[in-house]
Parts: sequence; structure tokens; C-alpha cells
Amino acid sequence: MEKFFIIDGNSLINRAFYGMPPLKSLSGKPCGATFGFLKMMLNLIMTEKPKYFVCVFDAGKHNFRHDMFAEYKGKRYKMPEDLHMQLEDLKYVLKAMGIKVIEKLEYE
Repeated sequence: MEKFFIIDGNSLINRAFYGMPPLKSLSGKPCGATFGFLKMMLNLIMTEKPKYFVCVFDAGKHNFRHDMFAEYKGKRYKMPEDLHMQLEDLKYVLKAMGIKVIEKLEYE
């Protein structure tokens, strides 16, 4: 049976960010979350061997849930800058690996 995986990119990169030591590249740029994300993802790919693989990310801060409940995620802290800096690099690497990256405004 063919497997199709849809990965919540924001959830996985947050897990990697808080689960990995604060690694930095040779140029000093934070890269621990990217490394941890890719390590978990590659392990999943090698173990499960999905035929299709998509990674989705939140696009923007506002989504339809905020329209339904104004206080949705109202008590969450702002994303740490060291994590935010890694998002575009991660998406670039995923696309270079041939993994579809999906972001849609007002959805998460």
C-alpha cells in the first residue's frame, strides 16, 4: 500500500528547537532546529518509506480560528528569533530535497 505523509512543519520544528542544543553554523547562524527537524524527518522517510510526502507550515498570524474565537492562542509567547531565523532555510532545504512545502494564508 502506498503511503502519503502530511507533516505539520511548525509543530515539528518547534519540537526540534526545544529538543536540540542551540547549534550554530560556521557563520554563527542558528541551525539546531533545522538539523533536528531534518533528522526526525529523514528517519521517518527511511523507516516508513512514503511514496508521497508534504510538509505544511502556518502562513501568517491570523487564521479563521481567530474569527471564531478572538483569544485563540492569545497566551502563546512570540516565536523565538533563533527559531524564526531557521524557517526559511528549512523550507529551502525541503524544496531542494523534492518535498512539497505548502503554506496558505489564514490556515494553519
